[in-house]
Amino acid sequence: MLVDGDVYEPETQEYLADLSKSGDIVCGGAFVGDFLPRLDKAARPGGLVHTFEPNPISLAATQYTIALNGLKNCILHGCGIGAAPGKLNLEIAKPNGSAMAARARIVPESVTGQTVEVSIQTLDQLIAEDRTISAIQLDIEGSELDAIKGAARMIGQNSPVIIVEAEKPRHQRKYLALFETMFPKHGYRLDNVMERNAIFLPTV
Repeated sequence: MLVDGDVYEPETQEYLADLSKSGDIVCGGAFVGDFLPRLDKAARPGGLVHTFEPNPISLAATQYTIALNGLKNCILHGCGIGAAPGKLNLEIAKPNGSAMAARARIVPESVTGQTVEVSIQTLDQLIAEDRTISAIQLDIEGSELDAIKGAARMIGQNSPVIIVEAEKPRHQRKYLALFETMFPKHGYRLDNVMERNAIFLPTV
């Protein structure tokens, strides 16, 4: 899709761009940084786009995107995010050796030629407490719930819009249950599904 010059998830990008008027955006995984030019341009004065990417090849591509476009408002972290800091195995290649690219994901076991060990941090560690966060957008191949658990302070303080890849109702219910447990006062509800992304809004 991207190689054909198309824009991936343009509606989601515009939605995030609009939310950047009221605070910083957390957006990841970065993949090749395709969301970043639009969000960098939309950032309010002093606003930032915080992103992260643990896959070494995708990280290099994102660094190139930032440099090529002269992006000044993007903060890129070369790590994955989760519920706690540590080291985990990232699957970056299939058994036949072909690259996983955007489908790279955390797996339990290390496999020579298929996985690399990557650093995991929490969003609460990566992003300063004094930043105002208006939205968190996560597409990290099944690690979204853990990432939210590692953002308890950030979400508790900021009540951001939370956008995750969760098209199916059973997945949406898992997020709603987690929000009810972690942030009962925020009253998070499912507002819409856009380009396979579930949008959760706080009611308080």
